[in-house]
Amino acid sequence: MSRSRAALGGCLMGAAGILLTACSGGGGAASYDGPSSWPVQTATGVFTTGAVDPGSSARAAVSAPSTWNLTRSTPGDPNVDPSSWPDAATVFTDKQLVTLFPEAAKVKTPSCTKLTLPGGVKTPRNSSCTWSVSLPESGGTVSTVTLSFHGFGADGPMTAAWLAEERTQITGRITGDVFFTPGTFGAKGAYFLSNMHSSVLVSNGKNAAWIDLDFSGFYQAFGNNADKTLAGLRTQVFPVLVEDLVGRLPRTNEGVPLVGTATGTAS
Repeated sequence: MSRSRAALGGCLMGAAGILLTACSGGGGAASYDGPSSWPVQTATGVFTTGAVDPGSSARAAVSAPSTWNLTRSTPGDPNVDPSSWPDAATVFTDKQLVTLFPEAAKVKTPSCTKLTLPGGVKTPRNSSCTWSVSLPESGGTVSTVTLSFHGFGADGPMTAAWLAEERTQITGRITGDVFFTPGTFGAKGAYFLSNMHSSVLVSNGKNAAWIDLDFSGFYQAFGNNADKTLAGLRTQVFPVLVEDLVGRLPRTNEGVPLVGTATGTAS
């Protein structure tokens, strides 16, 4: 499956990483000194609250995750120091993925890569990892879960960057694309596209993380039907993974608390 239908642009460098100061226009983001509020959106029918399939109870996370300690090296710089980025390989464990997919026969050690940041420097730790999952009745076909850190940064600028990409996806949305109301599953933002590409914005009110999740296969896990697979991943697996990510960067008392609505529109 392909990732996003639209090319990432603006201040986001795609495979070259993220540099929030590039969006400042000469100092806007660089002078950032505090958290922004979580967006409250007006009803238009674009956004939806997250429906969780009862089957997800059998796929609950194994244990409470450890939290991430993100630091920004220079006062006023919205970019999180790459040396404090977590290692993507430590986010999901084999045991957790087997629990997420009870039918799984085997979960292989993830294949990981580091992100190349602007300037050609690679992140100290893995920024993207793919886990291969074999199901008993897959006939040798391997399904995959890929987690990618798109970037970490100050809440306000990172939120603006993520929302800009979400607006692009909303503009080009097709049947099967789902955009969640802020606060769904505890995340500041989330969407799940029909091509099995999804994205999550997690924030503790001070720093935020843009994380992409991509799925491939898993047809045997949901009745060997593409529509059922998409629905199963979105309503049973995705909510559990998002809640795990939220637990890594739990919301604090910084910033303005979120007041969500059932539906809304990006502004």
